[in-house]
Amino acid sequence: MVYSNRLDILRHLTDNSTHSIPPTMPSSPFFHLPLELRRQIYTTFFSTLHLPYPTLTHPLLHTSHQIRSEAQNLFYNNARFSLQTTEHFVNYLSSIPRYTLEQLRHVEVKGYPFPLYPSEGYGSYFTFDFSSVVLLFPGLQLHTLILHDPYHGKNVGEDGWGHDASYNEVGDLIKNGRGWKNLVFKSENDHMMEVVRFTSIDRAGNRNEEVHGRDKQPGTWDRLIKERDGEGEGAGVEMWVCQEGGKREKVDAEVGYKVRGEGWEDVGIEIRVRRGKGADCVQDGKVGCVYDEKLLEIFRRMNWREIKENELLLDGEEDPCRHL
Repeated sequence: MVYSNRLDILRHLTDNSTHSIPPTMPSSPFFHLPLELRRQIYTTFFSTLHLPYPTLTHPLLHTSHQIRSEAQNLFYNNARFSLQTTEHFVNYLSSIPRYTLEQLRHVEVKGYPFPLYPSEGYGSYFTFDFSSVVLLFPGLQLHTLILHDPYHGKNVGEDGWGHDASYNEVGDLIKNGRGWKNLVFKSENDHMMEVVRFTSIDRAGNRNEEVHGRDKQPGTWDRLIKERDGEGEGAGVEMWVCQEGGKREKVDAEVGYKVRGEGWEDVGIEIRVRRGKGADCVQDGKVGCVYDEKLLEIFRRMNWREIKENELLLDGEEDPCRHL
């Protein structure tokens, strides 16, 4: 109850804030509290904030210079920033200084593909996935990255390419991902876990089938993160089935997940990845494949504003599977 009353003081200060920042607010009883207690209250208050793009600040920081100096780092450390698309993610992180980027701890984003022409007049474009885009922001060190699957769900033209893209994205982040300590990957259904079959016919009329299987999960992913960070370091991967009404069921790693198949109502899945205690999770910008290098090369030649001005970015959100 005491905390609630003190949080109410913060809300009162927020409600009475203006765009011009006064130097102090000495009349407020809040400033009679010890600094350490004020910091605890800031932390509790900011932990309740879920800020959707483009609203990525809070009126409390504009109430006085004193509050701003005391609370700004705690704001970035504790608020959750909801960047609904990959483009929003790049927009925001490109707009803040390196020091602020290093303070961010909680980000939520829908990881749409990032289709990009390498230069003006170039005849074809490259599609980069979210795990490559994170490389653009060295110094990023999130506590939690919540990544929503863009290739599955209502009003999405799902196909085998999208199933593979989601499944491989999780694997790539587990094997090579940096910039976060905890990853939560959310998908609206379990279709990414299906075996994918592609059929083609060659010039001679022969029918060929290519099969993309699935390992037993989450056991294989769990083994990969433990190999990366150390068996006894607390690293691990869990998989949860999310049903209507908020019911959740943990998947037995030894048994593995079984796709529900036709006739079953779609269930969401959630994959939780935890890095080891001693793991270096800071994004360092090191490339893991040729595509990563291609993306960094584009951004070395042009900044984000120039890329958009030259219309090199395509819309990857309306029909995400089309770009795979």
